[in-house]
Amino acid sequence: MNLSQPLPDFDALMALHQADPQAYEVLRKKLLDECVAGAPLSFQAAARSLLIRIDLVRSQHTDPLEAAMAAARMMIDSVTELQSPMADLLEELASFQTAMLMNRMRTAR
Repeated sequence: MNLSQPLPDFDALMALHQADPQAYEVLRKKLLDECVAGAPLSFQAAARSLLIRIDLVRSQHTDPLEAAMAAARMMIDSVTELQSPMADLLEELASFQTAMLMNRMRTAR
């Protein structure tokens, strides 16, 4: 998304969705595509894959609130999956930092 152009406010988006759901969907996809295109190349494939998964989940719900809740559940599940590896990584980092500090203290004498 071009950050120099502000996102339409909520009321404008809501009015567009109510007046012309297809135009709203075109705008939504355009803004998401711009966000992906603006991401570093190394993240673009993963971002596109995530958008496909979100669209699949959204397509399974006719109610917009249910679709949003399903997408939120996906995000919560992803964060939950990352908690254990992140904790392991932080533990390894703390061990490494401790070892470096101890080594520095030994060699400083």
